[in-house]
This record gives sequence, structure tokens and C-alpha cells, in this order.
Amino acid sequence: MFKRWHIIPVAIIILLMIISFSRISNSQDKNPIIEENYPDNYLEEKHSYYDTEGGYQLKYPAEWSLEDHAFKQEMIRADISFGQEAGLQIRIMEITGTETAFIDGYSNTFQREMSSYWQGKIYEKNRFQGIIGKYQGHKIDLIFNRDDGENWFFREYIWFRKGKAYVFQSGTKLENKEKYLPALDDIAASMIFTD
Repeated sequence: MFKRWHIIPVAIIILLMIISFSRISNSQDKNPIIEENYPDNYLEEKHSYYDTEGGYQLKYPAEWSLEDHAFKQEMIRADISFGQEAGLQIRIMEITGTETAFIDGYSNTFQREMSSYWQGKIYEKNRFQGIIGKYQGHKIDLIFNRDDGENWFFREYIWFRKGKAYVFQSGTKLENKEKYLPALDDIAASMIFTD
């Protein structure tokens, strides 16, 4: 009788261990950074991306792909793209000096870098300062007419917070601007600071 009494608690412990193991293995199958959710407009399915160390989150179209670099602890945190058609790169940089100096320096550096890869003329077309999504921010539009005949549109979204610049560097071929710019603007507008 004494030995049978021990069988019941041991069976309960084994059952609890099986249930716990099942929950752990199920949670490991899920990506903790990217999750699906469905906005009010169910025709436009979106994914969410959380960069906890970077202190922000955003949403992007489900048809687009995301490559997470946040674990590398480098300036480039993620790449979001629709094949080779359009894309957005997320960068976080420490700033020194004024916000205006950072914006000017960043835009000039980007133009120089692009010109070093391809021959052509790149120029700033427009600047905007105002609300982007929920926060005060800046947009810079650039056009790059490459000598090989390709023309590109770039939009830089920039926000400042706690001594850092959050830059979403986006681009698409100029001929696809009207098709992809609304999605790029939506991604930028969905950005929320979490820290």
C-alpha cells in the first residue's frame, strides 16, 4: 500500500513535466521577433517587427520579407524588402552635434556613397519636417539618375530620440515610385518607440 501511494504523485509529476515540455517546444517553434496580426483591413495582412534592444517596433506588409540584424549589435538593424523592387533599411546611430547637422551630413554621405558605386547624378529633391506616424520627424527625397539608364528614388525617414538617430533608408526604381512609396510610407508611419 505504501508503494502505491508514491505512484500517484510520481505520475502527476511526470504528467506536469510532459505538459511543460510541450509548451516549451511549441514556444521555441515561434519566432519571438516577428508575429502575424491582422489589421482592421484584413485584405492587407501585416507582420510586426520588434527590436527590443533598439527600442522600437513597426509593421510591414506580409508579402514583404524581413532580414533581422538586431542581434549583431551594429548600425543596421533590419532590412525589409519586396524582392528587388523596393526596400527599406533600418539604422540606428549615435548623434553628436545638432539634428540639422546630422541630417545634412547623413544626406551628403549617402549621396557620396551612392555615387562611388555607380556613375550618375544624385540630387536632393525635397525635404519635409513634421509628423511621421506618431512622432516629429524628417523626410528627405533623393533622385539618382544613373549613367547606365536606371533611375532610382530614395526616401530617408529620420527621427531623433535620446541622443540617437533612427533612420529608415528606403528606395525603389523611379518608375515604381507610385507603386511602392505608399507601402514604404506606411512602414515608417507604423514605427513606435518602445523604450
